[in-house]
Amino acid sequence: MEEVIAHIVQPISWVDVAISVCSLVISAAAVVISLTTYWSQKEHNKNSVRPILNITFGDYENDLYIRVDNNGVGPAIVAGVTCTCCHFSEPKSADSLIGLMPYQAVMPGIHGDISVDMTSFTDFVENIAGRTIAPGDGITLLRIKGPTRLQLWAFRNFLRDCCVEVQYTDIYDSKPWTCKRSLEFFGRTLGKAPPQIQYFTR
Repeated sequence: MEEVIAHIVQPISWVDVAISVCSLVISAAAVVISLTTYWSQKEHNKNSVRPILNITFGDYENDLYIRVDNNGVGPAIVAGVTCTCCHFSEPKSADSLIGLMPYQAVMPGIHGDISVDMTSFTDFVENIAGRTIAPGDGITLLRIKGPTRLQLWAFRNFLRDCCVEVQYTDIYDSKPWTCKRSLEFFGRTLGKAPPQIQYFTR
């Protein structure tokens, strides 16, 4: 007992106190560095497989298409698609381009109105929510190959007022990103005054 009391009342060694404090600080710093490294590595792993979606399209005399391509390094999981069209008096929206497309167009001709079929699609998809797009791959939303001159005119005039927005995430279920693009590019050859075309939808 006397030895214990003698140990308690002995003078404090400031060297021992300084070493103890330094050890505590170093331990705390090591914990902080470990946590920082962990979160940095986790972010790096997520970014190393991040998808980057891009809405692309082609407008040729014999081929017209709209695609969603994955230009990233990881698979993209489509969370949702919103397609809008402002061609009508009230804007319309759908979960696919095919859901917006009219089935017929009527335009004035020299000898009366001309009816144009708007259902001759080469390729199309409906709602692609939940589908996965691999890196370097894509999904064609709408394609028309070999259209007639009148069909090409009608399709371009309609698509110029449309917009496509895709929400997507990655394999880590990150907060969804958004890829949005207007299709006004299709109206570049039609001039400022839109042609007098009447569209009929279901």
